Amino acid sequence: MLKGKPALVIDVTYRCNATCGYCQWGAPGARGREITDNLRVPAGTLSALGIKRVVFSGGEPLLRGDLEKIAAYYREAGINSVVVISNGLRLFPNRLKSLLGAGVTGVSASLDGVTPDVAHASRGMTGTQHEKIMRNIEAALEFRWQMQRPFEFVVNTVLSKANLKLEHMAALVDFCNRHSADWLKFNPVFDDGYLGANAPWLNFSRDDAKLIRELGEIVTARAAIKTNPPWFWNTVADVVGGEKRLKGGSCGLDKGQVLLARGELKFCAWIKTPVYGRATETISAEQSRLAIAKFRRARASCRTGAWCFCLQDIGHRWEVE
Repeated sequence: MLKGKPALVIDVTYRCNATCGYCQWGAPGARGREITDNLRVPAGTLSALGIKRVVFSGGEPLLRGDLEKIAAYYREAGINSVVVISNGLRLFPNRLKSLLGAGVTGVSASLDGVTPDVAHASRGMTGTQHEKIMRNIEAALEFRWQMQRPFEFVVNTVLSKANLKLEHMAALVDFCNRHSADWLKFNPVFDDGYLGANAPWLNFSRDDAKLIRELGEIVTARAAIKTNPPWFWNTVADVVGGEKRLKGGSCGLDKGQVLLARGELKFCAWIKTPVYGRATETISAEQSRLAIAKFRRARASCRTGAWCFCLQDIGHRWEVE
């Protein structure tokens, strides 16, 4: 979430047409990859939760043929910021225009590097697939400036061993600068069990902490667009280097987002409880306050790790211990 808080992040599908080495949804044999239902949260619940922004996540949201109808529902419910996260493979100009016509106001495209070698190493992409993604992103960025009210465009990058090099980071930043993306947002790779079994070579080692700090300085100095603040890189380095641990109590998900996953409105994908309730229920403001208080008590004892970065606001500042 880059602006408009709190945001409702909706997992609209767990199917994906990419094969990212760090993500279980790209594996053909992954369980639970079905398209999800019950995605229209009642207007009363949106109001009680104070939702200002809706983000469609996955899997790959563009695999849903009815995504425009879901987007239109939230725009009609009074949500003025509706964003789609995509791997870019199906971000064709005609589909983009269709989404914008339905009420989508922003796109977040996943791009770990601008060269085919990075795309292949981190996401299992062929040269042809990578070229298609780059064409789609460039066309989207060109089209947005032809509009009277340009839509928001974010480049979302997963940091891993595949792109943890000066030349890769410099090329990515220069690409985003050149095409005037709104944001370049980084998140560190993490192992939820799939990475370690499928692509352990993408994971960081303690020796990478120093390089992460150095690249952070270079990226923040080189970027002419908005990007993660310096303390993000230093905190990632602290965690990767094993020097410090994130304080669960400083998690910002109680203020920044609500997650809709598998029919439940919750705070975090890694905490089974507490939850607000079922997506189809109308939740009151009082129920929301009670759920937030319960979450704040629970998060203090969380087992934190690199996965805790990905759903936070880009400016979130973690406390470490």
